[in-house]
Amino acid sequence: MKFLAEQFTPTKWASAENKAKLANWFMKFVRADMPQKMFSQAMYKRLMSMFGFSAHYDREGFWQMKFSTSARKLKFFKDVALQIHYGDPAWTWNDVEKVLAKWVIANDLINIYELRAGEEELILERAQYERLKAKFG
Repeated sequence: MKFLAEQFTPTKWASAENKAKLANWFMKFVRADMPQKMFSQAMYKRLMSMFGFSAHYDREGFWQMKFSTSARKLKFFKDVALQIHYGDPAWTWNDVEKVLAKWVIANDLINIYELRAGEEELILERAQYERLKAKFG
């Protein structure tokens, strides 16, 4: 699947092609499990103003808060899927938000990351148990 410019409404500040490019980058980024090296400054600037997100101090801070663990990725996907998309697509990116929310739901990303987050939590708890067991017998 690839998003096309024809699916989006241009704004005064961004072309439909720009919107399609962001939507396609988002899919590629998610499919790669959201690696930090793929999260460019340009993508940070766009994504921080979508889905009701607020700006963070910088790109690194946003990535840490949204993508550094499976639990944080899960929250990100829930935020994307459940966001109410206000505005006119001629003035906002809500048309992109809508198609990406549908894509997140269609690809079952919330359920996938619920499982991953649970597995990560179990691994951390087992490691903590082993450290405490070694320390206290």
